[in-house]
Amino acid sequence: MSDGEHQAPGDWSAALNDLRDRSWRFAPEVVAFGFGDQVNVDSIRRIATRFSFLAKDADPATQVREIMNALIGSIRTTSTSFRDPSQADGLHLETPTEFFTPLPPMTL
Repeated sequence: MSDGEHQAPGDWSAALNDLRDRSWRFAPEVVAFGFGDQVNVDSIRRIATRFSFLAKDADPATQVREIMNALIGSIRTTSTSFRDPSQADGLHLETPTEFFTPLPPMTL
């Protein structure tokens, strides 16, 4: 969750690339949610591995609640892939479009 304007004093792109390196067995799926009137959409897209979203509602409490609902739903859906290997397609994430606009993935 960010406005996309990082406050890091140095260049963090190498660390981000290391974190998302698919040759690393434990590489996470990074989901980015952009907030605020002046959100830097390109930064939000750059941080995410596949899924990034832009909040439509200006109320932070609503945004956080809907993000948590989406993540809990994702955990439930994704965890079924452990019981049924045919469902193992990685992260499944559905966010309500009335609260978030899906952003297209950025090609690295």
